[in-house]
Amino acid sequence: MQYILFAGASGAFLAGNMLRKTIRKAHVLRVVLTGGPCGGKSSGMKKIKTVLQEQNYDVYTCPEVPTILIESGFKYPGLAEEKRQELLEFEVQLMKLQLQLEDSYVKIASSRNKKACVIYDRGCVDIAAYVPGEIFNQVLSKVATNKSELFLRYDMVLHLQSAAIGAEEFYTCANNSARTESIDEAKELDLKILKSWEGHPHQYVIANEKSKSFNDKIQVVCSTVLRHISL
Repeated sequence: MQYILFAGASGAFLAGNMLRKTIRKAHVLRVVLTGGPCGGKSSGMKKIKTVLQEQNYDVYTCPEVPTILIESGFKYPGLAEEKRQELLEFEVQLMKLQLQLEDSYVKIASSRNKKACVIYDRGCVDIAAYVPGEIFNQVLSKVATNKSELFLRYDMVLHLQSAAIGAEEFYTCANNSARTESIDEAKELDLKILKSWEGHPHQYVIANEKSKSFNDKIQVVCSTVLRHISL
């Protein structure tokens, strides 16, 4: 069954109901925070952590892998035709690192035999928004996985809409050295990321609204998580 849920005027969107039994059996909840640039992922992650800890969850936060690479000195190869092989290798190794981090976080969290949550700053499917479709398919092939298998790694996906859509005056690149997109580029990227995750049975979109503050947006993020784990 598929349905749409709007959390008040903030526009939280929920698609599907296929993973409930999986979530109830697992004691490690796996949450992806994604969305376009400057959407509030870092703030959302901190607030979710606090809210879930109040619900007696152990909470672990997994960093954004592309930012780790870029801040380590690596440069994104770009989309030029002569850079395709370099781009492919970059994205293959990025996904491998992402998968290893995710697996390690979940295994360590589950070893404690306590109710736990791992929050990922982006997931493997985000890669699809940054590369041509044929490159993403090659990445999946080289890593020996597919999109359906990747979806199963995440219990819920929270898409925090970029400030470039509906909150343009707050859009900035100043708080992330890996962020270089203009407002127009950020808008386009947000839509690509949203489309990349289409089909996940628990995808929530937290939209911006002129009449609401950023704190209201983060509150919707938290209430969406709480509503999800209570179902």
